[in-house]
Amino acid sequence: MRVKRRYILVERMNNDIDAQIRSIREAYKSIYGSDDLIRADIRGVKVRYRLDTRIIIRCNLVCYKNLMRVLDDMGVRTYLTSGTLKSIKEQLLLMAEENIDGDDV
Repeated sequence: MRVKRRYILVERMNNDIDAQIRSIREAYKSIYGSDDLIRADIRGVKVRYRLDTRIIIRCNLVCYKNLMRVLDDMGVRTYLTSGTLKSIKEQLLLMAEENIDGDDV
């Protein structure tokens, strides 16, 4: 059985995307421990087009709610969540065309 994932579009807090992902992983580890961090498999997703103010984070479905709590505690704004990368990219294109915020999609 394959592992189900969630893709989360979040606000970019740092110019260095890798540093932001590391800080999210460290915050997650401090709250839920290293075993749960390994299970969560939190990673940044590289996309071909440029996202100036946002990044996409991938995590396992079983740890999705924990990650959302960590992002909220860190003050990182979340825009969209999707089960597929294709869907989140389509929503990004719609947001760019309409020049709207993620909450309005």
